[in-house]
Amino acid sequence: MRATLSQLLLLAGLACTLASSRLTTDNIENYLAADQVQQLKGLSRAAHNQLARQLERVHIDTADGSNLELDAWGMFRIVDTVDADEMAAQAKASEHGPRQRRSLLAQASAYRSDGLPLLHSKPGAPNVIYLDFDGHQQPDYGYGWAGGFDAKPYNLDGDAKSFSAVETANIIDVWGRVAEDFAPFDVDVTTVEPSSFGSRTTRCLITSRQQRDGSYMPHGSSAGGVAFVGVFGTSYYQPYYSPALVYFDNLGGSKTIAEASSHELVTPQIGHNLGLPHDRREGEGYFTGVGSSSDPTSWGPIMGAPYSKSVTQWSKGLNGVTGSANDEDDIYIIEALLSLRQDEAGETADSAAVMTVVDASTIQASGIITEEDDVDVWRFTVVDQGIVTLSVNPWYSGGNINGNNLDVAVQVRNAAGSVVAADARNGQTNAEISFSAQVGTYYLYVWGDGDGTYYPSAYGSLGQYTVQGSGHFGMSLPTTTKSTTTTTTTTTTTTTTTKSTTAQSTTTTTTTTTTTTSSEDGVASCSCPSRRVKSFFDDDRTMGFRFKQDCAQGHTFQFCVRRSEDSRKQMTVQLELDSDVVAGPLQVESGLGAMACLRYDVPPALAVDGNKFTLHIINENAQAFQVMHDRRKITRTKHCEPQF
Repeated sequence: MRATLSQLLLLAGLACTLASSRLTTDNIENYLAADQVQQLKGLSRAAHNQLARQLERVHIDTADGSNLELDAWGMFRIVDTVDADEMAAQAKASEHGPRQRRSLLAQASAYRSDGLPLLHSKPGAPNVIYLDFDGHQQPDYGYGWAGGFDAKPYNLDGDAKSFSAVETANIIDVWGRVAEDFAPFDVDVTTVEPSSFGSRTTRCLITSRQQRDGSYMPHGSSAGGVAFVGVFGTSYYQPYYSPALVYFDNLGGSKTIAEASSHELVTPQIGHNLGLPHDRREGEGYFTGVGSSSDPTSWGPIMGAPYSKSVTQWSKGLNGVTGSANDEDDIYIIEALLSLRQDEAGETADSAAVMTVVDASTIQASGIITEEDDVDVWRFTVVDQGIVTLSVNPWYSGGNINGNNLDVAVQVRNAAGSVVAADARNGQTNAEISFSAQVGTYYLYVWGDGDGTYYPSAYGSLGQYTVQGSGHFGMSLPTTTKSTTTTTTTTTTTTTTTKSTTAQSTTTTTTTTTTTTSSEDGVASCSCPSRRVKSFFDDDRTMGFRFKQDCAQGHTFQFCVRRSEDSRKQMTVQLELDSDVVAGPLQVESGLGAMACLRYDVPPALAVDGNKFTLHIINENAQAFQVMHDRRKITRTKHCEPQF
């Protein structure tokens, strides 16, 4: 009778001592498979020394000894054996589970000619995780993957030259799940092959268990994934000990492929690489988690075997689940190599990021919880009393198993700091609140939470989220108003700022320039144009608008400048007439999606033929941003609007 996965894992655990212990050079011979004991005895003195260094810097549990495989240089890989029939059954059960809430569904904006979706989670990051779906030839270098291999592309329909719609959807789902696992860190999870592979670039190869010639890949007959340990960031990582291998035809659906990808990337390539052992309970194999696939808070550790669980997380002592045999701090170890990504929102009302006003009744925001104690604070303004509803959703996969890492908790506070609404429910990972709002400024607080039933600790409750709000909103910008008053004298014999050549008598004109976008009572007077043109830039930018005739009624300029990347570097916007600043400078607040709205009411004395106004975005640090303006109104009316 063929053993199930759980039986195999249980036997592996019982073969070791009940209490978890660490492999060392003194005891490793007692736990290796017989063929690996012979390999150990045949190592050179230099290779023995290398093995000792690896075991000192990487914690490997004695329970993993039988799955360890040594190479000629004393490096080792862990072979994660699975039961293909059981994995297929789990995948089938997952596919028929009830659908749950969906948010942040991954979509590709570009595709390669063969249909491969081109995806990035954090372009330009110093660390890269490359998910390779199109096959790979590994030469025989003698070390590492000795003998080499010729891996086939990910292929479900027999056509290896292109990716079908089903294959493309699975690739997007796998990428989305792995990107969610690594969202807190400064790393780009991508399907685009890097131009070069260095010590900080990981290749995870999703391939068949069989090579192009029909022979098995390394351990392809029984393994779900194989990868070397303790190699990321080392000088010998590339090309000898890369890639990590995941065999899709031993796993089942895209959910299990994604978990194996994350597991094999983080365990052997990033995790084992950084010292992360497998997560297990005393006397057991890999911990499969708690709860059923239909439960939105069923939970499992990424470093275990959580293939059918809704929530998967990095763990420390199984995040409060009793009986843990491993208390390693996953996030601390990963952060030591990858670092955390920059926070997009402050943790106090004073440093709050500004929510984006989509229209008069809708606001939105998106962010990432990066640490257990991370709190993101978002600011918004209500311009008319009424009911405000806010929905905060973590990232969810498009499949039937959610795949999120984050369980959100939220509060809304008013300008005085009093809590007016809150939600942190057990049994759900999203949050929804409604409250009766008065006119004024409010603050939304978002953080990661645990679940009283399955994962009491909020340690691994990290990841992406979105906010969607409905109500009566205005631009939430600084509430101070800065105005300048200019007295201009015009005569037939004097050159003046109005550049008028038709005036025949002395006239005194008073011009008030409003630099900010809020009045004293906090109600916004500037809003994004209704017919918006979005122009994207990443440099210091000027945009000119020239009057082609006199405009007796004046004119109103309104521009929105929005950050398109997460940055705290300074960016300001101002409106100029010739070399004089007539509105601004107005600073664009920090954080992805932060927006500034600049309004200037041009008086008739300045709305004259020949006067050129220039919108100047001062952006010395080359940050990405977009400008929204109503070009149609500016350029196509028959009246005296300026020309773009």
